[in-house]
Amino acid sequence: MKKIWWIVLLLSLVLGFSYFYGQKDHSFKSVTDQEQPQKENVTKSSVPTVFIHGYGGTRFSFGGMIRRFSQQTVGVTSIRLTVQEDGTIEQSGVFEKENNPLIQVLFEDNKNNEWNQAKWIKNVLVYLKEKYGVEKVNLVGHSMGGVSSLRYLLTYSNQENLPIVSKFVSIGAPFNNFIEDSRSTEMIDKEGVLSNQESERYQEFTQKMAQVSIATKILNIGGEIDKQTHGDGTVPIGSVAGIGKLLRTHGVNYQFQYVKGKAANHSGLHENEEVDNMVVRFLWGK
Repeated sequence: MKKIWWIVLLLSLVLGFSYFYGQKDHSFKSVTDQEQPQKENVTKSSVPTVFIHGYGGTRFSFGGMIRRFSQQTVGVTSIRLTVQEDGTIEQSGVFEKENNPLIQVLFEDNKNNEWNQAKWIKNVLVYLKEKYGVEKVNLVGHSMGGVSSLRYLLTYSNQENLPIVSKFVSIGAPFNNFIEDSRSTEMIDKEGVLSNQESERYQEFTQKMAQVSIATKILNIGGEIDKQTHGDGTVPIGSVAGIGKLLRTHGVNYQFQYVKGKAANHSGLHENEEVDNMVVRFLWGK
């Protein structure tokens, strides 16, 4: 009799436990159960997007963004190109021709100056055209990679033998070096950099701005941790936003956006979900 009583009690506990969990809210999912963000309304093409890391960058700098875009079927991971100090290029991986190929560029000397990096970007585009017949590309540059990419556009983009840069995304790039500006971000974007706050880099950009092809659409992304920081903790938001007036004055199709909060720190910008969404909409949005 006692044994039967224990069996009944055990069954009651099991049934009660099952009922309790059956009534719970199952809106929470584990990381492995969560669905990947659906990137509908994405245009697919054979135009590759080339990612340029910042000062001291490595394969991890844009590796996460490329992996996320591939997992979300926004694009497909393609080759990795490592540019040696003498400008020669080493390739790893297989070139993917369709569905928004994503190409990572690494500089062996990852702390070299922006003039040499601009020349190395040119070498990459020549390589892609000669080996794979690429006629058009997108560029995405973080920090110094954004500066070097703009310098490439100012120096080489009008050369007829190079692929056309269709779109360029700059993320946290110090276009006015690291000069701070206490004005509001919106005011800096509208008015540009004050004449008494122009860095040597900015002055050079001013002199060469007319050489940027108006066929290239540009998205400039900055980060602002808080109003006291006035930037992403490394690059002042004014240094990022101040390039806007120059580009607009010369008829470039340009837009500026920025993210806020702790996740807007400089090294985390290329890991920021908001930044991901901005890049996706600009490069491949219908």
